[in-house]
Amino acid sequence: MNIIYDLKKLDDADYDICIEYIVENLKKKSFIFGVYQFGSIKFPGISDIDIMIVLDDLNEYSLKKNCIEEIIRNAPNSEYCFWHESIIISKKDLAYIKYFHTVDNIKKLFAISEDIIEEQLDSKTYYNLILMWNAYFYQMFLQIQNNANVSLRQILLILNNMKISINNNNIIYRLKHEYDFESRVAAIRKESISNFSLSTSDKINKIFNDGLDIISKQEKLSNSDFGNFDKGILFDFKERKLFISGDCLSFYNFRLFQLFILPKKYFIARDIIKNNFKTVIKENSMSVEGFYKMRERFASVKILDI
Repeated sequence: MNIIYDLKKLDDADYDICIEYIVENLKKKSFIFGVYQFGSIKFPGISDIDIMIVLDDLNEYSLKKNCIEEIIRNAPNSEYCFWHESIIISKKDLAYIKYFHTVDNIKKLFAISEDIIEEQLDSKTYYNLILMWNAYFYQMFLQIQNNANVSLRQILLILNNMKISINNNNIIYRLKHEYDFESRVAAIRKESISNFSLSTSDKINKIFNDGLDIISKQEKLSNSDFGNFDKGILFDFKERKLFISGDCLSFYNFRLFQLFILPKKYFIARDIIKNNFKTVIKENSMSVEGFYKMRERFASVKILDI
């Protein structure tokens, strides 16, 4: 991959000013119930801001959303600090957050009520979330693999996602293999900020390809012996193919997926989302349309249409 330098020289204060502007202006709106931040800014100039904004209700949702987005657009450096749209949900939606996002790294920036996000995830729900997000991350890795040109910031953000997938795989598949991938990603991010060169670009390509190899090895070693999961997944990143086996895949015990149908029909996340869907509908008398709209608000992974 030819890596194009596109980093902007920012420091912690620049991110703080951006977040403070957004929070202070949102607090003035009577319909704002809370503002939360996912993660932290570990590498200014590379890191992006991930926030979740909670509304009092869904009345006039589009108008409220437009108002929020205008505030974010007007914040200093927001065009660079935000890599993707913010999550905008209602207070009622918070009861379903466990089906879409983990909350172990969430920080309250402002909230009318204290500790409105406190539910602890059981291990199976947590594993399901990891598998669901892996399904999204993996197709991202496959997509960028054959790009001729890629932005430096994009590939560095993707390497961070790759690091998360590798660490999570070791947990859910109970693998004891030690990799230095996390430290390598941290080091290359520092180097990209302070002293980017052609050598840095070569190192990034090497780390990316090594990450693909590690994930392939992890999936081939995995047992996937919990819940409904059967024999797991075999990945061949070089051929951009995924071999998937398991009873959860409807009428087939073995299927081959190509890149062009990702991510809508992909991987064990099919079973996960179907079960989540049934649970939400059954327990909360929610319509199918209501579930889809809520999923859109959470900006969650769309692995497939149920």
